[in-house]
This record gives sequence, structure tokens and C-alpha cells, in this order.
Amino acid sequence: MTSATARSLPATLVACVGLATAWLGSAPVARAQRRAIPPVAHFEQDGAPASERLFTRPIEVDLVLGLGSPVGFIGAQLGYAPAPWLVAKAGLGYSHGPQGDLSVAARAPMRDAAVGLEGGVSLGPYEQQPSIADALTCVLFLVSLCSGHGAGRVLPNVWEPAVWGHFALTVEYRYRRPIGLLARFALGYQILLNDSAARCGAVAGSGDVCAEVPSTTGLMLVSFAMGYTFDV
Repeated sequence: MTSATARSLPATLVACVGLATAWLGSAPVARAQRRAIPPVAHFEQDGAPASERLFTRPIEVDLVLGLGSPVGFIGAQLGYAPAPWLVAKAGLGYSHGPQGDLSVAARAPMRDAAVGLEGGVSLGPYEQQPSIADALTCVLFLVSLCSGHGAGRVLPNVWEPAVWGHFALTVEYRYRRPIGLLARFALGYQILLNDSAARCGAVAGSGDVCAEVPSTTGLMLVSFAMGYTFDV
């Protein structure tokens, strides 16, 4: 070994020890930084976490299918949310005829989902259906009264329009991909607000009677909606 080589060994060892110390010191910092940064898939283009943006898109358009829903068997609703926890909606649909709806919902967003309480009013034509007891009586004993022909019929009551008040519990899910897509389930109850506006559904003949109007007319509300929200 030459004298020059012997003199360079301490310097080389010092450099290697310094590099090892620097690497060992930086590794925990790098791992901590990787843990602190959420996956790229959870960020939008503007850098905001997607979970914070799901309920801040104010315009909402929904397609609704339901039984006893404020927009009938099938309809559409347009909503505006001035805040993530509040949305107002107007809708049109079809049940016994064209039906309109105005409603307001308060909701509690929790990451991708929200639970809410909705209330509102709707109106449209409605024909009172016979109760289960009336139907059994017609089938078993008085078939002629339910046939719709001849005298002695029980005539259904109709409202043109019927005005309903409704309330419902809603559960909503917001999709991350594509952001803006939503699904909502609602379960509640509708109450007829203008019972006294009922009239017989057909011209009464000799022996015909109108069905008795219950003191409180209500319907179960079940609906499912798919929609999309928009930024403005």
C-alpha cells in the first residue's frame, strides 16, 4: 500500500460514515411525509379533498321512482343547496295525473353519505282506493256493488286536486367517481290536507252511494332517486 493510498483511507471512511448517517436520519422523515399525504385519488384538480367537495355542489337534478312519493310513480326534481346541510327542491311527476311538489330537506353529511329529514307539500289529482275491508266485502258478498255497472254502486271519491303534506327520513350516498353522482332512499308518510274537497268520482244513479271519506287520509311514502349535482 502506498503512502498516498494510506492517507486517503481516513477521508474515505469519514465520507462513507457521513452518507450513512444522513440516509438513516432522512428515512423516518420520508416515511412520515408519505403517511401524511393522502392518496392522489382522494384529491380533485384544485387540490381540495374529494370528501369535502361531495356536498358543496349546489345544483341537483334527480330522477325519482316511488309509491306515494311527492312526485308520484315517476318524476323529476330540481334542487338547490345553499349549504351542505340544506336543500330546497321543486318537482314534477305523474301518479293519478300530473303532480307537483315543493320540499325542503335538512341533512347531516358524513364523508360519502348523509342522513336527512325532508318535508313539503305536493298536489295533483287523486282517486280514493277501496280499503282492504271494502274489497273483501265486494268480492265475498256484494260483487254487484263493485262491478261499476248498473245501480247500487259504491262510487270512489276523487280530489282535483288533492293537497298532500309529507315528511320522510332520507339516506343519501354520493359517489367519488364520477363525482356528482348520487343515490337516495326515502321512507315516510303523506297526509291529505283537503279532505273536504272530495267528490264522487262518477254521476250517481239510483241506489249509488259515495264511499265514506276517512277522517284522516294518508299514504305510505317510499321512493328511490338517482341524480347528479353540478358546480356553478
